[in-house]
Amino acid sequence: MHFSKIANKVRKQNINFKDLSDRNVHASIARYAKIKISNRGTYGLKSWKFKKYRSVSTAVEKFIDEKGLPQRRQAIIKHLDGEFTDTNITASLMVETRFKSIGDGIYDRQQNWQKRTLDDLTEHLSNPVAEFVRYLTGRNNTSYKLVMAFIFIRSMDEQGAIYLFKFKNMFYNFYLSRYKKGLVVEIDTAAMSHIGKSLKNEITNRTSKESLKSFLKSHYFVRYSQNGRKIKLIDRVFSELNSVSIRDSLLIVILKAIDNYFQIISPDIITYVHNPKTSSKDRESVSEKNRIFSADSMNNATTTLNIKKKRWGKIRL
Repeated sequence: MHFSKIANKVRKQNINFKDLSDRNVHASIARYAKIKISNRGTYGLKSWKFKKYRSVSTAVEKFIDEKGLPQRRQAIIKHLDGEFTDTNITASLMVETRFKSIGDGIYDRQQNWQKRTLDDLTEHLSNPVAEFVRYLTGRNNTSYKLVMAFIFIRSMDEQGAIYLFKFKNMFYNFYLSRYKKGLVVEIDTAAMSHIGKSLKNEITNRTSKESLKSFLKSHYFVRYSQNGRKIKLIDRVFSELNSVSIRDSLLIVILKAIDNYFQIISPDIITYVHNPKTSSKDRESVSEKNRIFSADSMNNATTTLNIKKKRWGKIRL
């Protein structure tokens, strides 16, 4: 029975407990060695030998671990259908100490996401797609190429193409979303860092112009349609992405590269552990190093996070 029903029975059967709260009954049940939890809020006798209870978070973690990669919310819900409700699964995924929303409705365990590397994730891809990833993640002085790739892969049509005006608009909106959330938009020297201060068209044209040239020079993209209003992914790579699993795996790698990039440039995330003996010159040096990165650091970035809350010390993760 659910503990609230047990409490109701107790109140009805014994007048001495007419004011007993559901909460107190719930606390008392835990002290009985012969009683065991069977489901969320539901208890029975151990002698009945029912299946061991697991929380929704534990079930989600197990599913992600078994798959070996981050999973879409809908895939998690489908797998756990009948055991937990959609609402409970969604609520569990919002627990930031256990799960991380990496983007596009995909979730991972927090500890897994921190440990994953681009090289490890790329192993799940076929050769043409893996080569494409190496192009995307190599030699990035801004996040533009990575963000464009993410937007393109998740938004391309059945021919592997996208209208340029739509592409540029979504590109701008990606950074606008970060700006509205108070997140770091880009390094100070990048044009997109002025979002909110300059006109949309001015910023979009400045930032996307060179990045689009880079796309087209890479031989992974070509102009498409008679008037060239679309850009298209080459067939050699696009044909591999007909598989939903490969397409999702590619998105996960790109999202990891984007996450690595913003962790490296964000002074609020990457910090040094404060030492009173550290000189101001050394602290400036650390701050400057946080802004300098290479293809190697993008691939092998491992980060120490320090969370500071009111009246708390720093928590080393």
